[in-house]
Parts: sequence; structure tokens; C-alpha cells
Amino acid sequence: MDVVFLLAAYVSYAFVALTIAIVYLSASRVTRFTTDFMYRRRRLVRLMPGEPVRRELRRNAKRLNSHFTACLIAVVTFTLLALLGRRGWWPDWSLRIWATLVVLLLIPQTYGVIKLGGLVLRRWHLMRLLALHDDVAERLGEAQLRGNRVHFAVPSDAGYIDAVVVGPNGVYALLLVSVPRGSESVCLFDGQLRFEPSGETHGISVIKDTIAALAKNIETGSGRRAVIQPVLVVPECQIGPVDDDGILLVNTSACVSFVGWRNPKAFLMDDEVRDIDAWLGSRRPDNDSANKHSVGAFDQTHRFASRVLPQFES
Repeated sequence: MDVVFLLAAYVSYAFVALTIAIVYLSASRVTRFTTDFMYRRRRLVRLMPGEPVRRELRRNAKRLNSHFTACLIAVVTFTLLALLGRRGWWPDWSLRIWATLVVLLLIPQTYGVIKLGGLVLRRWHLMRLLALHDDVAERLGEAQLRGNRVHFAVPSDAGYIDAVVVGPNGVYALLLVSVPRGSESVCLFDGQLRFEPSGETHGISVIKDTIAALAKNIETGSGRRAVIQPVLVVPECQIGPVDDDGILLVNTSACVSFVGWRNPKAFLMDDEVRDIDAWLGSRRPDNDSANKHSVGAFDQTHRFASRVLPQFES
């Protein structure tokens, strides 16, 4: 067989296979959008630990299955055409034209392989993050034994709070911080989380905005004014100096130590605890303005950590 015949056969069969795969992906995307829209209407009142991560894992699983199936369809279609397809039905073009078409067809094929690998890598990152959320949730059981109420994945007008703990000592907002690779310790200085020895820094302005939004939402929804005490949970890191007295920095093993952090301005009376706890327990994200910021997006309180968890989805 001459080179022109091989190139022409490859281009013709690969074009048919890619077209079928793209049509399948488009249909899958429409189906996912419809399913996601229906799911948003049926959101539960009480959310599980790491609910935004779980939601993103479900979306990732659907996309991963769709892309893997599309790749399989393309390979099977190409193989069947190569084995059983009719030869010579393509135009009689020159070698240069067929070679150019081969190069052009390699672009979407390479993109598909990279996309599939990115989805797998993102799923691995999400599974790690979900394991950290579950670990923190399990440790928060100690706070519940001390008479505190724990609520997970609490939405605010600025994004999700990973956990909110309500008790006589006040309202604590826990946010899980993603740690850059190679980091062993962290400190908070001049509004920046500084990781060593990686040398990376993450600003916390987004976290402060989220905390302020939660305080406003609590006051509006429950009629009670509360001083929100932010607790940043940094897993697998030694905790260094903190120059902000209004923020508690802890690692996973000591994430319940905030219970002993007492700020007289944050103390709550029993009726205040009941009102705030009742509002947090009955709040539906699909009825809140926070839904506009959080639906279909990864945990908004971790926007500063997006450099650690790559955004491969599209």
C-alpha cells in the first residue's frame, strides 16, 4: 500500500470516528446540564461535610465517564471501519493535502487525551480534599460532645463555609486550607499565609469577605448579631506564628482546639444559640442569594487555593 492510501484511509476513518464521538459528547453535555438543573431544585436542607467537593466529584464522574466513553466509541468506530469499511471512497487528493489533514486531526485527538488525563488528575485531587473534609468532620464530633452544634457546607453571600460551630463561646467558622506541595509549616503574617519550605503565599482577603458575609446573613436571617471567629484548618502542617489575633490557625490534629478560644465579645446567650442554630439548620441553599455564587462552581471559599487544585473542567 502506498503512503497516500494509508493517509487517506486514516483521515477518512478518524474523521468519522471523531464526529461520532463529538456528537456523543454534545448529547452527554445536554443530559448533564438537565440533570444538574433538576438536582439543584432538590437540594437537601442538611448538607454533608465537604458537600461542594462531593458535588464537584459527581460532576467530575459524569464528565469522566462521558469522555472515556467517547474515546472508546472513537477507537471502536475507527477499528471497525479499518476492518470492515469500504476502501477508496475518499477523494483523490495529493499527498500534501492528506498529510495536512492528518496533522489537523491529531490536534483534537491530542486534546482529548489531555482532557481525559486532566479529569483523572482532578478527580484524584478532589478525593484527597474530600478525605480531609471527612477527617475534620470526624474530629468535630468532640466539639459536639461539649455541647456545640455543628453545621457543614454553610452558604453565605460570598461562598461556602466548610463548617460552622455554634455554642456558648460564640460562632466559629472553619475553613479548610489547601496546602501547596512540599510545604511543612505555615504562618500568618500581614494578611498572607506563608508556607515553608515551598515559599508560596496565599492571601486571606477572600476568607475575610466570606466571614463578613456569613455574619451579615446570620444577623439578617436569625435576627441575632454574632461575632464570627474564623478558624483556618491547615492539614499536615506545623503551625507557626500568627500576627492576627482575630484568626485561629490550626492543623488537622488540633482542629478542635478552637473550643477553648474564648473571645468575650463573641459569647452567646442560650436563646441566641438556639436562634442561630435553628436558622443554620433550616437554611436551604437553593433559596439563598449564596446560591447565585455557588451553584455549579467549586467551593468558593477556596478560590485562593485554586492554584493548588488545577481547574481542568470546562
